[in-house]
Amino acid sequence: MSMSLEQIMEFARQQWGEGLEPSQGNIHEAAVGLVSNWYRNTNAVETLAHAEGPWSDEDMLRKNAWATELARLAITAVAERVDDLAAVQALLESLLDDLRAMLPTDESKSDLRSEKQGAPALATDWIATNGLGNWLAFLTKGPLYPSSWWGTPRYPEIVDQVNGIPRGVRRSAPSIDHVEPEATGSVQFGAASWGSRKTPFAHVNQDLRC
Repeated sequence: MSMSLEQIMEFARQQWGEGLEPSQGNIHEAAVGLVSNWYRNTNAVETLAHAEGPWSDEDMLRKNAWATELARLAITAVAERVDDLAAVQALLESLLDDLRAMLPTDESKSDLRSEKQGAPALATDWIATNGLGNWLAFLTKGPLYPSSWWGTPRYPEIVDQVNGIPRGVRRSAPSIDHVEPEATGSVQFGAASWGSRKTPFAHVNQDLRC
């Protein structure tokens, strides 16, 4: 028997209570869980972009790392604006728009929009009902968190390498403005730039494959 959303959130409250603090490590793990559900394991990415589309395995790793960085920035911003639910939903809607914009074909973009269009509102409702920490715990400890290689302890370092982020850099939350496309070579939230994104795939551990 399937559970209603209210039952799932009640279960989450019983399991994780107030959940996790929005530390840098917890935000990274939550970003991996979010990207796994909103992007990486969707038909739009797995089938239309990759299996039947133009993306190679190399593209999949690079795009997944890029998506994870966008999610880390968005969740950081959500944590700083958690009392403003309208801003929270705007940030998550913008994140989904940016994930969709990464896809290579109109068909894959349309498919992701159709499958995940309600995800930002659902996440906002979760935060409003259970709190930010419980949502982070659900993304990190619940069924959304992947057991594949992008859930391994080295993945934060891989994301930083692929996206050209110097080791040890701590990023503050951006504004809720739209993220510029990947082709610009840098992540842009409004006036905030997060550096070059042109680090070649050759710098990433070649043993880690999609």
